[in-house]
Amino acid sequence: MIDEIRQLIGVDFDETTIRLGRFDFNGTLLETIELSTPQPPLPGAVTVTLCDGIESIDPKHEVAFVGVGLPEPISASNTLDKVSVDLFGWHSVPFVDWLEPRLRRKVTLGRHANCALLGETLLGSARGLQNVICFSLGRQIYSGVMVDGSLIVDPHLFDKVSILLEANYSFGSSSNYNESVFLKQELNSFDSPSPCSNGTTKNNKVVCFQDKAFVDSVMRFGREFGAAIAPLLNEVRPEMVLLEGKSPHCSEGSLSLLHKTLSSYLRSNEIHQPKVRTCDLGNDAALLGAAMLANK
Repeated sequence: MIDEIRQLIGVDFDETTIRLGRFDFNGTLLETIELSTPQPPLPGAVTVTLCDGIESIDPKHEVAFVGVGLPEPISASNTLDKVSVDLFGWHSVPFVDWLEPRLRRKVTLGRHANCALLGETLLGSARGLQNVICFSLGRQIYSGVMVDGSLIVDPHLFDKVSILLEANYSFGSSSNYNESVFLKQELNSFDSPSPCSNGTTKNNKVVCFQDKAFVDSVMRFGREFGAAIAPLLNEVRPEMVLLEGKSPHCSEGSLSLLHKTLSSYLRSNEIHQPKVRTCDLGNDAALLGAAMLANK
């Protein structure tokens, strides 16, 4: 019989996919499954699908702790703190209160970016580091922050981080309207495949860098992104900045180019210069981080 104290389940989901992983306490991934998120992704439907997935990955109830990574900030009482633009109908949903009676397991919630950050500091690019920021790039930008080895989870502290991050491109600010529109366009520009001369598409893992317009687009975004996060870098002074693509349209190729552009921008503008890396563990980082949160 498997010792339930020695294993954890991690879950990470968004508007299209629910991923579940079963880990030992050393972080080794033992089993993983992937399910489609119900459409529309209403809270009740997601709850049922997620519970079915956990029963599938642990049918004998040998694991007592489940961590779930969410795309939006959560409150200290383990409910969704505010509406997620990508999850229709989610507003102050008491998710833990719904899950625990059905699963008969302890459930812990965490933000996706924090889960990815935790996973990477355990076994990935930032292994062993104490001060790290992870940016998850998609239709929106999410940040996970670790200071002195602790995740910033206090809502007020996160508000401060969010304000610093968004100060240079607040979507509601008329003074930053041009930057706001530009950043939205740059993020969305990754969303639709565009054929390259060699027949590949921009959102494939192999990016055609003969597409000069695409390269210029990523580099412009890198410079604007660097300007936007400069106050946060100078405030937190992280040892490393991690970049990950939460959405499929952030390809490995575009992230690699973005991280090179961002490093160059920080260096040339004398901004605090942490190491800039992409996440080594990919999608498994958030799964691992969510699982480890369940043990805290």
